Amino acid sequence: LPPTYKVAQVPNKIKMKNMNLNRLILILTCITFFTVISDAQSYANMQHDVKVVDSKAVVTATIYAEKNLGKRLGVNAYSLLTEGWAEVLIGPYYKINDAITFGVQIGMETAGTNLRYGASVTYFGIKASCLIFLEKGQGANNYFYSAAYNYQPKKLIYGILAQRTYGVGPTIGYPIKDITIKFAPLYDFEVKKFQPTLFLKWVL
Repeated sequence: LPPTYKVAQVPNKIKMKNMNLNRLILILTCITFFTVISDAQSYANMQHDVKVVDSKAVVTATIYAEKNLGKRLGVNAYSLLTEGWAEVLIGPYYKINDAITFGVQIGMETAGTNLRYGASVTYFGIKASCLIFLEKGQGANNYFYSAAYNYQPKKLIYGILAQRTYGVGPTIGYPIKDITIKFAPLYDFEVKKFQPTLFLKWVL
């Protein structure tokens, strides 16, 4: 679970283990990423975001990549790196039709026993899209969810986001070629804090 929700002190031995695991996750991310996007039947994007927590800026980087293995089947990979925590997941997906995709993932994280499981559902229409992503790690409180709806009638992208460790709120984005800049004034009901966030995403 990202450090925003951690309060216990971590022993130095565990910190060293996590540092080594961070390196391993970075290596696995690179291998997975380049494997998945190694031909034309693929898609990948990278996103950086900065959220303000107690007047402090917290930076997070994510990479998402997918590769078609047929008309309906494919494989996708997701990795995240933030302050003191990282994860990487990979798994198959199935296209129910041209708009709806369902996927499952398994991977590692830099906490607990490191195993992490995920599931996702996505919808991509002509003007609207919806993405739902769920994750579970070790421990009752070690879970993550993200649900985003976006609507683009013309140039601007309007939406709503609910994401653990970030909060709930509206979003507004502006695309510039392959880059999208998005702002979200989010409120986290779990920690009862306002966490405005700036997202920067680009297609690779």
